[in-house]
Amino acid sequence: MARAKRKTRSAAGRAAARKGASRKGTSRKKVAARSSAARKSAARGAKRTTRVASDRQNRWSAQEDRQLRTMVRQGYPIRDIVAELGRTESAVRQHVYKLGLKLRGRKRR
Repeated sequence: MARAKRKTRSAAGRAAARKGASRKGTSRKKVAARSSAARKSAARGAKRTTRVASDRQNRWSAQEDRQLRTMVRQGYPIRDIVAELGRTESAVRQHVYKLGLKLRGRKRR
């Protein structure tokens, strides 16, 4: 019978495994140092890399908001609103929720 190949680690990998670090060679101290550095830079007012609503391409215009409000208040079904605005159903539902409106109509089974 053929023997299965055994995975071997480098000397550094074995030492890190004995110390309780992860296999990728990142020790707990390094992770803690990285997170504290991120907190310090955020405290200094460093620019964040997260995306905000103003960066998005498909923002809702004031005209679309007015049209959505009108259609919801008049009781249009969600499918008609989606077709009229050219948005996805989930985008329309989320924006209706954000505007504090409620979609009327019966739920389908």
